[in-house]
Amino acid sequence: TKRECYFDDHIYFPSPFLTMLDSFSLSRQSVAFFMRVALVVAVLSLAFYRIQTSEAAHAPLQTYNVDASKITISGFSAGGFMAVQLHGAYSGTFKGAAIVSGGPYWCAEGNIAKANGQCMETPETLNPTTYINKLKNTTDRDPWANLADDKVYLYEGAIDTTVDPPAGTKLKDYYLGFVSSANLVLKNDLNSEHSMVTDLYGSPCTTNASPWINDCDFDLAGTYLTHLYGTLNARGTYNSANMLAYNQTEG
Repeated sequence: TKRECYFDDHIYFPSPFLTMLDSFSLSRQSVAFFMRVALVVAVLSLAFYRIQTSEAAHAPLQTYNVDASKITISGFSAGGFMAVQLHGAYSGTFKGAAIVSGGPYWCAEGNIAKANGQCMETPETLNPTTYINKLKNTTDRDPWANLADDKVYLYEGAIDTTVDPPAGTKLKDYYLGFVSSANLVLKNDLNSEHSMVTDLYGSPCTTNASPWINDCDFDLAGTYLTHLYGTLNARGTYNSANMLAYNQTEG
């Protein structure tokens, strides 16, 4: 399968292109559609960046040796909500998840006002049992029992003003309906705003503005990938030559 991956076997969904997808109770077919749309947008965003930084030719798509038993998913903000949806609907495909500033599966209950309200502004009012039962009682998905041995990492900034911090605790309570507490981590003690947190790049940690990447002296991606996979290879050095666009018609 040709797709944009954060690592070889880890799919990452950015936020701005997935707004309010959690408003729907998604079937596997609709999840698949939105996943394809999200991947196209992610690839196009990379292509745009490449066009702005270099006139190099498109790189041909390659075939990658991905271990299908070790595919995990993560996302930030609306991408975090989407990652929760995908993890529940395709639990046979995804073996773990990392959710940054997201919330429980189906928390919008098909209502855009609830998506803006209880999912993000007043998540303390959510009842995780409702969403646990929703997933367990919906048949047009992979068996929820697949989630039992998955590892999950949750992150919620302590001063997030877009997705209110109690969302992290509610998401933890939701996941505890499926996964072992030993495999579940919630970090919500860092004073970061709504952002993908790094240890060396981005805006000041208390910033809530584009591109929503903040330098908070914390390697969030490395931390959650270590939780999902164990010891990682040594951290590499950024090389702009590795930021490539490809022709979407090849997919």
